[in-house]
Amino acid sequence: DEGCPKCRSLVANDKNLQLRYASCCGQVLCTSCIDRTFAGTKVAKCEGCGQMIARKNFHVHNFDQQRYRKGILTREKIREVCNLILDDFESRVKFNEYLEEVAEIEYQWDYGSEKDKKEAEKKLRKFQQENREKINARKLAIYGNSGTDNMEVETQKWGGMPPAGMRFGLAFEGPKAHKRDKPLGQQKINPRLMKESGGFDYAFDTTRSRQECVSGLWYRL
Repeated sequence: DEGCPKCRSLVANDKNLQLRYASCCGQVLCTSCIDRTFAGTKVAKCEGCGQMIARKNFHVHNFDQQRYRKGILTREKIREVCNLILDDFESRVKFNEYLEEVAEIEYQWDYGSEKDKKEAEKKLRKFQQENREKINARKLAIYGNSGTDNMEVETQKWGGMPPAGMRFGLAFEGPKAHKRDKPLGQQKINPRLMKESGGFDYAFDTTRSRQECVSGLWYRL
């Protein structure tokens, strides 16, 4: 049964027990043990991985949920810079190399060490500096039409998939986006479903499956 490993309290025995999860490694502690741990100090050593962490590093979402939500924010941040499409490159080979680079940056940012994350940020800044004109031109092409909903134009441009989905190999324009589809980072998360499904909301899962399916179909044409 789920519980606090420090005081050995179990949720099954105490319905009022509130657990929190460390963002560094997912170490779980109850709120009472967290209060005692940070009594008189701002930082303490994590019992799971040994890192020095603060009280704010403990969250209600478990480690998998935190990583999932973090991945959404990462893709949203990267796509603001890496928004180029096939037409912006001189050949498909160059475009595919670009897609691989974006995927590598995303992976380093989400799963890499602190050194890898800094390297990913450095790559992103370098790409932005070298391609500033193309990036701004693509933003203007997407958001320049004031008479059309910005996000609708963007999802239609990518066949129902936001630019972050470029890493799946979408090189052609796909069909019009489903009306209920929204970029993963902008969909509302149902707390009850998040808890029952271990962090994966049904709407998120459905949208991602549809996007991967569409990108895979167009990639093979």
